Amino acid sequence: MCRFERFGEVKDVDEAIIQLRQAARLTPVDSPELSTRLNNLGHCVMRRFERFGEVKDIDEAIIQHREAVRLTPADSTGLPLCFNSLGLSLLRRFEQFGEVKDIEEAIEQHREAVRLTPLDSPNLPAYLNNLGLSLMPRFGRFGEVKDIDEAIMQHLKAVQLTPLESPDLAERLDSLGSSFMRRFGRFGEVKDIEQAIEQQRKAVRLTPLDSPDLHKRFNNLGLSLM
Repeated sequence: MCRFERFGEVKDVDEAIIQLRQAARLTPVDSPELSTRLNNLGHCVMRRFERFGEVKDIDEAIIQHREAVRLTPADSTGLPLCFNSLGLSLLRRFEQFGEVKDIEEAIEQHREAVRLTPLDSPNLPAYLNNLGLSLMPRFGRFGEVKDIDEAIMQHLKAVQLTPLESPDLAERLDSLGSSFMRRFGRFGEVKDIEQAIEQQRKAVRLTPLDSPDLHKRFNNLGLSLM
């Protein structure tokens, strides 16, 4: 799976899924490891969906993530990760098919991930960022001001909690900039577009020259400058 993430070879993600299916199949139902393995399987199937758009993949990802949540004890430190993964897979399906129930549940799952994560956890910024990413498309669908306001708030908290040396900071700055851009598009407040440009400039500056995300960061900055 790591090799697929780096080089994008289809055979790698296909084999990763085969191996993870086998791992899950051979893990006893009462094993505390089963939920983690199902979560990993769901993640891999979701990544394949993102590459090829096969409906069966995103449907299976959601099934595996739901099962991981169901099997994880309520007091487990791994439960927020499972909620976060389920939220992401539901968000992906909403982006593809536009079913309102998917985005509603995605937000609910991301809220649970944030609620259950300690304030000093290194995972909290990622969960806050993902909650913000889920609120933005609901704003796009229904235009509720509270959704874009909260998206900005969650993205801002995610940036504030991310260490300056973190490789994830550029992505979170870009998400924050995009949420300001969305609000500017609705209300035309100059301060919002200025914030969008400022955050996206920082995101571009912090993105390595060999990053596959650099062109997206330049594109987002260019759209804000227009």
